[in-house]
Amino acid sequence: MPQDRILATHDLVSAYVVAKKEVVRAGHLDEIADQRNARVAAIDHISFTREAAWVVLSTGMREQVIRSLFGRLGETLHHWDPHEIAGDERAAARALTVFRHPGKITAIRSIAATVAALTRCELRHQLQDDPKTFLLRLPFIGPVTWAHLAKNLGTPVAKADRHLVRLARACRRASAADLCSEIGSWLSEPISVVDVVLWRYAVLHARQCSSRPCLPHVLPFVVAGANAAGPRRPPPVAQPMEWPADGSPDAMCQEGSGRLRLTRSSVRRTAGPVSNRTPAGWL
Repeated sequence: MPQDRILATHDLVSAYVVAKKEVVRAGHLDEIADQRNARVAAIDHISFTREAAWVVLSTGMREQVIRSLFGRLGETLHHWDPHEIAGDERAAARALTVFRHPGKITAIRSIAATVAALTRCELRHQLQDDPKTFLLRLPFIGPVTWAHLAKNLGTPVAKADRHLVRLARACRRASAADLCSEIGSWLSEPISVVDVVLWRYAVLHARQCSSRPCLPHVLPFVVAGANAAGPRRPPPVAQPMEWPADGSPDAMCQEGSGRLRLTRSSVRRTAGPVSNRTPAGWL
């Protein structure tokens, strides 16, 4: 097998579908739904400040740590109202009793001041016209974290986080964005949703993903080494995903409809009732 063989799209899609199924079973359906529903048009001053604070705090920190402190921190910072934060000189001192990182707390206050100076319309236009340039001006937001924040705000981007970058390289894709875009296009799935599914799967398999590409149970040929000789095909999916007969990823599976069975070599439609229903937007 040539050293530079590029994995087929259906291999990636099959892997993604199984990964998403595991992420949902692990209790993260709401996270996927929130990302699917995120829209720049719905952003206001408070939601922007809250999402920006989350990304700033998350830099170099474990998600579980930030999640455990975020609610209390929000209480000390006027529930993320940027006008109140910017006008309260004692806000930083209160916040530091919850999260002892002066640099990040100062950055959040600076972001609040920037957001408070814009109208809601101006804020949305900044995100729609040139989100990268706008977000990179904010403190503690860099070349990777700008995409993290933009994604959380509803912009169709994928962040170049270490797990996705490693997986993209193993799959011979130029970037994490290309990987997510390829999978998303095939499934009519938002790029940002593909991003969050792959990232969450990586977190669920943190030990495996710390030193090698993610999706260890779905892409064994990648885990074994992208340069290994011989056929590189994923094994059959043990529990095939069911798909609406009309092919719409957002439709509900209905009794008596057809279904798609994903295997390692093909995607074929089989007749028969759907026994395991899934929520709308699951795929």
